[in-house]
Amino acid sequence: MTELHAPVYVVDDDASMRESLASLIASAGLRVETFASASEFLARSRTELPAVSSST
Repeated sequence: MTELHAPVYVVDDDASMRESLASLIASAGLRVETFASASEFLARSRTELPAVSSST
């Protein structure tokens, strides 16, 4: 996806980590959507697909 307004999806079960990452990403001017679990992420509306996916 090459659109500049495509969201960055943050999936993490640790609320403080999720909020910190979202804040950092948003500070770079990117749109962020957060999810507390993989199942929550997968249940979202799928009108936009992620361009990159990463797992740690």
